Amino acid sequence: MSDLPPSGKQTGQIVERQVHVTAAFSGPLPPPDILRQYDAVIPGAAERILKMAEEQDQHRRRLESAAIAAGHSDARLGLILGFIIVFGFIGVATYAISKGASLVGLSMVIADLAALLGAYVYGKRSIERDLAEKRAALTRK
Repeated sequence: MSDLPPSGKQTGQIVERQVHVTAAFSGPLPPPDILRQYDAVIPGAAERILKMAEEQDQHRRRLESAAIAAGHSDARLGLILGFIIVFGFIGVATYAISKGASLVGLSMVIADLAALLGAYVYGKRSIERDLAEKRAALTRK
């Protein structure tokens, strides 16, 4: 674009242009230039911002570790309780069969085995679905 008027002659007028610059960043820390500007306004601000980002990162890692540990505890408790329930059902079914109620006992054993198989298949599918979602998320990045 030219500073000349449409006729092509200079008129002696000053042409003023405004340029707007927009900058964006993502992440826990601003770019170094902005950190320097913070430091120029408030001495030590850049150090405080860095320390804040480091503390936030440590806090996030502690929360993730606690969540993972809680997940493992929940999974272990679920396995233990499932084991107790399954063997309780088998014990009751065996008792029923020993007392002459073989049809009831047999049906309890079959129901127990069907529940175990269903839980296994559901767990396998759930794990496969989670892995597929994680793979898809990694390929999107």
